[in-house]
Amino acid sequence: MIKISRNVKIFIVVVLAIAIALTVWWFFSYAFPTDVSIVSVGYSPTSSKGKVVGIAVKLKNNLAFPQKVYYEAGIVASGSQLSTFPLGITWGGKCCIGNENYDGKWVLLMPYEEFTDTLNPRMPSETSSDKCHNQGSYWKGTGTYYIGIAVTTACYGQPGWKVIDFETRTIQMI
Repeated sequence: MIKISRNVKIFIVVVLAIAIALTVWWFFSYAFPTDVSIVSVGYSPTSSKGKVVGIAVKLKNNLAFPQKVYYEAGIVASGSQLSTFPLGITWGGKCCIGNENYDGKWVLLMPYEEFTDTLNPRMPSETSSDKCHNQGSYWKGTGTYYIGIAVTTACYGQPGWKVIDFETRTIQMI
């Protein structure tokens, strides 16, 4: 029979305890990702073509665990196939740099943290189009456009992509 010293036994117990704790943390962090929510959204209700629209987004981590999320805002014409959010979201910002009418960022939210930041997508213009997914033009002239605000786990199409929270608002192009 192999004799194991007391120190080795203690080491094994500590390693197992850490492994169990990490497994529980991972499970709750990824099994319930909807616990990051959009608390509020603020922006001007009108803008003109090609102008930057500052969209203040407040997020909250409702879990007792840190959450790394991608948050994004995009502006597209109402009535277009691109306005069927959340399918059109996470196609801009850092996920598709060429799409100027999207802006997005990554953030690590600590347990129960509230976080406010401003995203700066542009209103569409005659030259606005999808640069990454061949979805066509974002331009429809003056009128109503949709703003989609999303919190996701990854860029669209990447492993683990899931919409955590999503809101849709309207803005008038004047």
